[in-house]
Amino acid sequence: MHRVPAPGLPTGRRARCEAGVSVDVPRGGGAGGHPTAPAAAARLHRGYLVLAALMLVTMAAVGFGRFAYTVILPSMREGLNLTRSQMGFVATGNLTGYLGLALLGGLAASRWGSRRVILAGLAAAAAGMLLTGAAGDFAGALLGRTLTGLGSGAAYIPAASLVSAWFAAQRRGAATGVVVAGNGLGLTVSGFLLPPVLGADVDGWRTAWFALAGAAAVITLLAAVAVRDRPEDLGLTPLGGGSDESAAPAGAAAAAAGPAAGISALRWIGLAYTLWGGAYIIYVTFFAAALVEGRGLAEAAAGRLWAEAGLVSILSGILAGAASDRWGRHRALAVVLAVQAVGFAALALGTGLAWYRLSAVLYGLTAWGVPGLVAAAAGDYAGPARAAAALGVLTVGFGVGQAVGPSIGGLIIDHWGGYTPALLLAAAVNLLAAAAAGAAGGAGRARA
Repeated sequence: MHRVPAPGLPTGRRARCEAGVSVDVPRGGGAGGHPTAPAAAARLHRGYLVLAALMLVTMAAVGFGRFAYTVILPSMREGLNLTRSQMGFVATGNLTGYLGLALLGGLAASRWGSRRVILAGLAAAAAGMLLTGAAGDFAGALLGRTLTGLGSGAAYIPAASLVSAWFAAQRRGAATGVVVAGNGLGLTVSGFLLPPVLGADVDGWRTAWFALAGAAAVITLLAAVAVRDRPEDLGLTPLGGGSDESAAPAGAAAAAAGPAAGISALRWIGLAYTLWGGAYIIYVTFFAAALVEGRGLAEAAAGRLWAEAGLVSILSGILAGAASDRWGRHRALAVVLAVQAVGFAALALGTGLAWYRLSAVLYGLTAWGVPGLVAAAAGDYAGPARAAAALGVLTVGFGVGQAVGPSIGGLIIDHWGGYTPALLLAAAVNLLAAAAAGAAGGAGRARA
């Protein structure tokens, strides 16, 4: 028996598979020349381990760091005797920190490497959650949530963009969808596991933050072991790199024609992302209120519908990303935004539980598809080396839209005395975002 490396792997006395595991591969495979079990194992790429770690990073940084606040807030407000305005300032501190480090973290990752920034950001987010749980007043809560936001932004942007280094364009969309699925996973885990903790005693909210901080710390250690900046550092090539380049999404092909095509397309993608930030936040902010106050639905029923949307959303990024690998990023993004607009309109105009469930399910099916596709497009158009910086800039625009959306929606609701006009505005803005996403493809071709 001879020891030879599996195809495409470094030569050595023992062939090391792409997952970092050494295997013996007999010449000619097994009986009849068929591949043996070790040979099949040798085809397992280290990129899959990196991908799983990045999904956990997203779950901890954003799912726990940002979205768990919604579940914990009522108990936390009561425990710290916060006013509603103080609650708003605490949320604003978290968002401001997130957006600030989304930009700076992306630039830092492009200069010093994504792995370092991811680990530092996630460690900071864990420390912020720990401080939040230990807070004794408004100032302590504000400090803890702001630090959590800073860490979340620093960790998430490089994590989402690092996919561009490990996966070729033909597989980048689905892979990025797996990473952003961590958002929905964290939201769902928080929604199901934290309420019993919160109800255990008056300090249950502190226990919840301590538990989330501990989970984030463990995930930081796992990421330190699993994540690397480039497959080339391990003697590997990106997953899918040997595939037919003609199958690459339109974004990657346009970017390959030159930087001007990529910049032009990213401007349209950025406009779409900014518009979506303002539209989706109106829907998310007023979803329950529109059902309870506007339609007379029980709070428990509205909560169940939102939980259904959260469960469905776990798959949304993967579905949208896989579609983009076949259709191109801009086409998939336009379709996702248009479908989501239909969901917004269903809540605005429909009456009856079937319409409300349709709205929730359509939102869930598309929820994380948008940020996932934007992250993949950043890798396509800017290239793996500049993907984090590009995504950071795009995220700032998204944050601006997210900041102004609720205020505009609230003013419309107060003026018109109902939720329908605000929800219809969200649907219309989403359609404009879909048009901008579609224009990204034309911009790339025109410059190419």
